[in-house]
Amino acid sequence: MATVVALAGCAGLEETTSDTTESDGTTDQPGTTRFVVRLRGPSTDRELFTEHGLATVGDIQQFEGGQWGFSAQLSDAAAERLSEGFRTVGVADDPSGFQLQLRVNGETRRELGVQSSFAEAVASESYDGSFVFTFETEATAREVQTVADSG
Repeated sequence: MATVVALAGCAGLEETTSDTTESDGTTDQPGTTRFVVRLRGPSTDRELFTEHGLATVGDIQQFEGGQWGFSAQLSDAAAERLSEGFRTVGVADDPSGFQLQLRVNGETRRELGVQSSFAEAVASESYDGSFVFTFETEATAREVQTVADSG
């Protein structure tokens, strides 16, 4: 099993902007989507999963280095769609051109480069859908965790 530290093991950080992006219609459930993780790259800007694709959302905790965050487990369908998306556009082949974008309530909260270890883990057949989301402050982690857990 491969556990992926997402949005923590990547490079770069942008919190709270007013940029908006429409959904491409790949959400797991109809209705309002408030938590979205997108993959952006040279030939792609696709929704990977939303709060509806999270099977479980863990409690807030403080990690080594002082970051705050929570773990989450994707549903089997969302994990397979994520892996397939990474394989389709070749993220593991050259992750340097790709970014993960976390949007909460229509605002970009984090935008991070994809490290090769992350790309390889997600694209592998053994990826189990585990994620860890980290943030600079406990307040931001709690806000995002609450939204993520609403699915």
